[in-house]
Amino acid sequence: MPIEGISHLMHEDILSYEEIVRIASIAVKEGITKIRVTGGEPLVRKGVVNLIGWLSQLEGIEDLSMTTNGILLSNFAKPLCEAGLKRVNVSMDSLKPELFKKITRGGELSRVWKGIEMASKIGLNPIKINVVAIKGFNEGEIMDFVGLTLDHDYQIRFIEFMPVGPENGWHQERYLSCLDIRNIIEKSFNLRPIANKKSNSGPADLYRLEGAKGTIGFIDPVSGHFCSSCVFFQMKRLM
Repeated sequence: MPIEGISHLMHEDILSYEEIVRIASIAVKEGITKIRVTGGEPLVRKGVVNLIGWLSQLEGIEDLSMTTNGILLSNFAKPLCEAGLKRVNVSMDSLKPELFKKITRGGELSRVWKGIEMASKIGLNPIKINVVAIKGFNEGEIMDFVGLTLDHDYQIRFIEFMPVGPENGWHQERYLSCLDIRNIIEKSFNLRPIANKKSNSGPADLYRLEGAKGTIGFIDPVSGHFCSSCVFFQMKRLM
């Protein structure tokens, strides 16, 4: 979240749900089989459960997912699942409440965990937790995230910090490559590659620790190309 906050868009400046469903239906006819609703934060947009319901009814959709910051997930997990959502990706760059609050400009980590637990309980699995690894910021937590896979069926996905836009604070000295992250992990654990990963694993190269319930993924934004059978819908916050 930028220090100055964000500028809200007017209703007429964003796609309506009817337009999104129309685009999705055309995409399905052209071979698209997967849809992910992302943002911004999709759960702040009024009526998002209805959108999920409409998208889930499109014949040919094999996977319908959502990327969220998880703050509101505990309230929405059940209705989203009932509407047809299959799984969620949760963005979480720190396991430390104060550091999490700093990067999100006020987010409460406990609310995110509550949402993850609710989503897992009702079957929005696998839960994918997206972690942008940044040197000097959260690199000391890499092993803590890895440890989550030992007892939980989570997919922890490490994503390289990339220079997207001129104002995102990216500096070369803060960059951690997927190889750097793997080297940190392999000082303590052996990573076993998963050869036959599931079709909904996305662009991540997946590994598992011996005896672990969950998996570990690495996403290189340069080489980790998005699947050609996927389409993404960005959800902007309303006024």
